Amino acid sequence: MQSNTDDASIGLDLEGKAQNIDSGALVTSGGKLPHSFQVSTTKLLDVIIALNPRSRSLDAKQRKKVRQSINQKLYNKTRPGLYLEVNKLLHLAYLGQPNGAKTQHQWRIFCSDS
Repeated sequence: MQSNTDDASIGLDLEGKAQNIDSGALVTSGGKLPHSFQVSTTKLLDVIIALNPRSRSLDAKQRKKVRQSINQKLYNKTRPGLYLEVNKLLHLAYLGQPNGAKTQHQWRIFCSDS
């Protein structure tokens, strides 16, 4: 039996409540949750996969497919001012490419103690 290996199969909703803080501004260091960490897209994908218990049962090929799916959805959201409420404990903000073109995109992860 072939399992569904898109980002929905690990319970991730990247279509969550998204908002633009300001049409031209980058998201400030503050967010709606108490803790924040700045990471590259690669590290963000690692975190998303690691935090989800459903992803632990995926084999390497399925995990790669999920990462590619999540990466594509994140790439489609790369616009200044984006603040995405994935769920009540995890929010993401797009920070841009502070090191210039052809470098990793940067994100801020906002989370709670839970």
